[in-house]
Amino acid sequence: MKKMLCMAVAAVALMAVTPAHAGDWKSGLYIKGGAGWNHVEDSDVGAGVDAEFDEGYNLTGAVGYDYGQFRSEAEVTYRNNDLDNVGGVSADGDLDQTAFMVNGYYDIPTGMAITPYIGAGIGVAHVSADDFVAGSDEDDDVFAYQAIAGAEVNVAPQMDLYTEYKYFATDDVDLGTGSDFENDNHTITAGLKYSFN
Repeated sequence: MKKMLCMAVAAVALMAVTPAHAGDWKSGLYIKGGAGWNHVEDSDVGAGVDAEFDEGYNLTGAVGYDYGQFRSEAEVTYRNNDLDNVGGVSADGDLDQTAFMVNGYYDIPTGMAITPYIGAGIGVAHVSADDFVAGSDEDDDVFAYQAIAGAEVNVAPQMDLYTEYKYFATDDVDLGTGSDFENDNHTITAGLKYSFN
């Protein structure tokens, strides 16, 4: 299932990276930044033992280009969640994730100030899992992918406020102890986009 989703995400992202003549209602270079909430799903860390996480946060920034109704961008996002417990035993570890993604978007024209959009991305994530297993501190670089849905509201000629949901996941992360864990995240972000057109 994950491989099928990954292939679909890659196809959408690569398709949207190619310029498309979908209209001249908006075009040009833009930058954006935002912050918000991140939730990591419970994950098996080996021997049937689950790791559970506290709610965390995310910080994100991107540089992109708008071709009309299609956009492509390079994005970096940092996510942090504290480890709540492992196997029901309280734990003090944490999960840090820095992802470098290439995203593609389709903006849905509405003729109004609000523009909903969908998107997808692929990239790589540097994942740091501290004190998950027997005081281990492990880093792993893994393939990452995401599906995106959001909306932006035009508040000035070159300024948009946006909010979006991301399902973000990676290949299994190696804990360096003969075990690994699945890394599935749900992220909600709000931020500001500035267009140079």
